[in-house]
Amino acid sequence: MHGSICVILKKFIEQNYGKETWSEILRLAGHDGLVLSPIQNYPDEAVFAIVGATCEHLEIDMTTGLEAVGRFATPELVRFAKGMLHPDWKTFELLANIETLIHRTIRVSNPDADPANIQAFELSDDQVQVVYSSQRGLCALAHGILQGLGDVFDEELTVVQNTCVHKGDPFCTFTVTKVSHVAETPSESGVVATAVGSSSSALTGGHIDHDPTSDPYAMTSEIDESEVESGTDEVPVHISSGNSAGQFVYTGKTEQSSDSDTLPSSSTIVPLPKRIGRYSIHEVLGLGGMGIVYRGIDETLMRTVAIKTLKNVKIEDAKKEQFLAEARRLAKLNHPNVVQIYDVGKVAQRPYFVMEFLEGLSLASRLARGPMSFHGALRILKQILDGLHAIHRLGIVHRDIKPGNIMLSSDMQQSQLLDFGLAGDHAAASTSKGASVSGTRGYLPPERLKGFPGDYRSDFFSLGCVAYEMLSGKMLHQLSHYQSENRLYLKVIDETEQWNMVPEVLKSVVLGMLNPNPEERVCEYDHIIGVIGPLLGNSFSSDS
Repeated sequence: MHGSICVILKKFIEQNYGKETWSEILRLAGHDGLVLSPIQNYPDEAVFAIVGATCEHLEIDMTTGLEAVGRFATPELVRFAKGMLHPDWKTFELLANIETLIHRTIRVSNPDADPANIQAFELSDDQVQVVYSSQRGLCALAHGILQGLGDVFDEELTVVQNTCVHKGDPFCTFTVTKVSHVAETPSESGVVATAVGSSSSALTGGHIDHDPTSDPYAMTSEIDESEVESGTDEVPVHISSGNSAGQFVYTGKTEQSSDSDTLPSSSTIVPLPKRIGRYSIHEVLGLGGMGIVYRGIDETLMRTVAIKTLKNVKIEDAKKEQFLAEARRLAKLNHPNVVQIYDVGKVAQRPYFVMEFLEGLSLASRLARGPMSFHGALRILKQILDGLHAIHRLGIVHRDIKPGNIMLSSDMQQSQLLDFGLAGDHAAASTSKGASVSGTRGYLPPERLKGFPGDYRSDFFSLGCVAYEMLSGKMLHQLSHYQSENRLYLKVIDETEQWNMVPEVLKSVVLGMLNPNPEERVCEYDHIIGVIGPLLGNSFSSDS
């Protein structure tokens, strides 16, 4: 078991009962004089002996004792997470990222650690279900930690345990409910913004979850799952019916898929069903490591949409639910610089979500034409930063920011973030140890290349790469740098004449976003906007 919990137990006992009590507990447990370290692993037997001795000495039952320790541990664990928590996050936003946070904090100090598996799924705006899987059966500790989150974030929460391994269930589940005494309006929350620009963004409606076991609009094309390998790019997929004789030879030559880092090295046969739910399917817009994006028609509202689904349904159910849960959270947001989510659903065990169809060109295509003006680059940087800040406040981490995932309007005045890395759906890059990690070569931060999960600070590194590329006219990291053991990214910047003309105050911000150490990285929205705003106001050129 990870030593951080042991150290917190020691602190709990010493603060509430004194150091002599802790010494006596160690003696009762048969570990007299044991010195604990937060970065070590300890045998489960030793830890349970100490927990048992604690209950024996204090004359309390195990459940009561573990819940009390868990509640005490919560502020300690939140402090341990440090900068990984976005400053605007509260309980539900933290829970949405709980698996990443736990694995990151524990594995940073002990890469071989095997932490418990905890996942959270949003049931409604005020309710989240937490699934806790651990052979150790410390669900009472998890219960206390969940209760403690309300104390830390000054929110009134109720935590109800629905299933328990001690009762024969395969895992433990908790329902966390936020108690609201005053109804909050969108204008008070500060999360929902009014969409401007694209006329299609105004038709937001409400998202509807489809799970049609007998839906007349169900996907008519069946995929032979025996021929699909999860996470691979070049997979021959055959289907029984659909447009173009039921299959589509994808060459990656569409506008919205022009980023070569996410495309197969050769043409790939992908499924082209006649419809998904109430949407008729007309063409493939993009293909990633696990996902496909189609252009479709909403036959109820009669508008063109983009539909993202999974290439392969043979992935963990938890990943499918995460895919849908993140899409549902994103559907709450109506922001001019973030693609609008219209609908979320599932057909034949295949989750999907429906987005507004954007016309224009990607930033990758624009950069391929040649250098941008300073004003144009700065305007796009501000807009994407605004969109990124909005999704971070919802507890969402984009995970794959790059020019290919930034869409520009035809007049170059509006930009929007799209193609979120929901449920780990990214192209694969290699770590320094040769393992595979999700993301796009050239925009991944060092911590992701080392195999650690990314948090919101990872998005700022990727955005810094995009900013440098726009401002300098040259991509910051070429593939050769990723194959090197040298991870000091700031030393590989190839300064161009265009970059040398950038004001020093902006250079400092961009290089700060590119800091290899996430603890020292520039990630403060207000600070970055405070630098960009005056420069944008002082720029006179309006071309891009």
